[in-house]
Amino acid sequence: MTLTYSDAGRLNTINIKDMKFKWIHFFYVIFVSMALGSCADSPTSSTEDAIGETTEAVGEEPSAEHQTISDVVGGYLRLKDALVDSNPTQAKERAVELLELIDATQMINLQQNAKQIAATEDLENQRVYFDSLSVNLYQKVKETKSNEQILYKQYCPMAFNNRGAFWLSSSEEIRNPYYGAQMMHCGNTEETIEPSTDTP
Repeated sequence: MTLTYSDAGRLNTINIKDMKFKWIHFFYVIFVSMALGSCADSPTSSTEDAIGETTEAVGEEPSAEHQTISDVVGGYLRLKDALVDSNPTQAKERAVELLELIDATQMINLQQNAKQIAATEDLENQRVYFDSLSVNLYQKVKETKSNEQILYKQYCPMAFNNRGAFWLSSSEEIRNPYYGAQMMHCGNTEETIEPSTDTP
């Protein structure tokens, strides 16, 4: 079979069209592959970002708890000073302030103790409730190891008809909140609670 000139021209035209189609198909495949690769990368980046944010948030929680306990201890010490001064009106005000600090926590026992002190101006009753407050706060400080300052656990053996009671202080000097000026320096330091090494 012999090809004519016109037949050869048609074949050349077909071959050129076929080559163009192959190149278009080649670039289309590359474009689609790149697009799919880009889509596949996005969720991984988002996931890594989310994990990073979660890790940061978890890392911040202890600091927040330390700060909360530190605030409560500060409020407690101000209340203790009012009882040292045998000032029931000021003790009531300090108890209200302490209650506001405790309300931001889940410390139900401390909350109840502060409410009881804030609800009365009877000095002897305030001191009874302060005894319970001291016990509960001491347990919380020891449990969380979150005190940011040195604290002293001090004990008076004569409080409440010789039953005895303790309190927390930021000073080694004995200033008795259960007797005030009546027996200001009655008591001794039983324990020194060093600041927590975990505090920021």
